Amino acid sequence: MKSIFSKIALGGGAFNPQYDNYQEDDENEIATSTIRRAFELGINLIDTSPYYGRSEIIIGNSLAVLASDYPRSSYYISTKIGRYGPQKEHFDYSASRVRESVAESLRRLKTDYLDVVFCHDVEFVDDHIVLEEALPALFELKEEGKIKCVGISGYPLPVLDNITRTWVKIHPEKPLDIIMSYCHYTIHSTDILPYISKFKESGVKTILNASPLSMRMLTTFGPPLWHPAKQDLKDAVKEVQVILESEGVDIAELATLFGFGLGYQEFVKDFHKTEDLDKENYLIPGISSIVIGASTPKEVELAFARYNEVIGKAVIPSKLKEKRLQLLGIVVEKLKPFWNYSWPSP
Repeated sequence: MKSIFSKIALGGGAFNPQYDNYQEDDENEIATSTIRRAFELGINLIDTSPYYGRSEIIIGNSLAVLASDYPRSSYYISTKIGRYGPQKEHFDYSASRVRESVAESLRRLKTDYLDVVFCHDVEFVDDHIVLEEALPALFELKEEGKIKCVGISGYPLPVLDNITRTWVKIHPEKPLDIIMSYCHYTIHSTDILPYISKFKESGVKTILNASPLSMRMLTTFGPPLWHPAKQDLKDAVKEVQVILESEGVDIAELATLFGFGLGYQEFVKDFHKTEDLDKENYLIPGISSIVIGASTPKEVELAFARYNEVIGKAVIPSKLKEKRLQLLGIVVEKLKPFWNYSWPSP
């Protein structure tokens, strides 16, 4: 089934002043121009969370400014419940807090319904609370028309699979609508692929893959100090970065292209014995959208340009295509030992 969401989704975590250089006085202007550019390019899904600082407020203010050009029916909003800070004590999946959280998000985002609401980072909460409190409350809100789609998000794929399977066994009439994970289809990890069929078997229709740059590890800035990847992987990524720099190629550019499907046929399909590239939708088979964090119009344009390169809508010299695939082959060989490695959830 074809997804209603654009192939690129705009990650609203970038609209959080504590992570970016813009000041609070400028946040609405920059966010509004960024969201406008995303809409102009056909991106129709914005993902956010109460956990992302002022992100919901900033996005809500921007959408209000853009309302005359982009009415509410022209785009989709996904947000989350359950996680409100960095520590385990900042999680609250109780049914009453779920309802409060959704009401707060509706107010901040200046809307009367949410297209998607995820249980945020389910791996930090006991499964029975997810299954007996949070998800039932979200499905009640769906019946009330305040939510269109209910889902879960998190890092460990086995945890997402277990919750999804358990939920549908208990509630076969209403499987989860959507799942989002992150850092699982990158140049150092492709382990989401075997799970796609498992999620589909549990009735999930939409799968989002976030952070193809692996929480900034696949950038020239390198990983933040808190990044949970083991040192062997960080060292291997650094070696790859040096190789690419010597060839005049930015690691973030190549990683983004890979996330959109570059090299899938050549290096990935046989490794996992998965299907051919989805040439109709131009994405990895089974993945509906890639969530890309972008806090400026230029960052949106770069992501869109790289997507167009992969799907063949941008004219790229054949020598450049060959060079990228050749370098990607070198990168894959360096990082393939980590393709089934998962780190502890941050």
